[in-house]
Amino acid sequence: MNTPNKNIIEQIIRRMETDVSTDPPADAVRYAKNLYRSRATEPKSSAFKRIIAVLNVSLGLGDPVFGERSTAGQTRQMLFDAGEYAVDLRLKAARKGLNLRGQILGEGFENGKVTIKSGDGSNTADIDDQGEFIFDSIQSGVYSVSILGPEAEIVVQQLILE
Repeated sequence: MNTPNKNIIEQIIRRMETDVSTDPPADAVRYAKNLYRSRATEPKSSAFKRIIAVLNVSLGLGDPVFGERSTAGQTRQMLFDAGEYAVDLRLKAARKGLNLRGQILGEGFENGKVTIKSGDGSNTADIDDQGEFIFDSIQSGVYSVSILGPEAEIVVQQLILE
């Protein structure tokens, strides 16, 4: 029995038996298959770190400061630990509020920015080559401090200034 499907199958078999073509290179086959594969997007890893600073030492007014550089108890000094960094903050009373001076101890924050925020607003200061910054005439209150460098941000939360 000769059916149209049988004829077609026989033609296909004859062509396969007489085929003399060569296979494409393996890398070309892989490339062609990869064109149709769906790719899941992987999140890009970021080298930027956010570090929460923890209060390590707080020396109030009138406390003896043996081994620390300070000015005869007129300044409140706070030292925060932030992993491989440390933040030294010094608070001193001024005519119009408080002066806050700070220094980031560790490399990578030179020429960065420091922002101090409260419910009343925010102020920004530049960090110099020595890692130091200054805020003059700020009012008493609860603040958060954000120290921004090119690869990391150090955050001091709930800083009470009085």
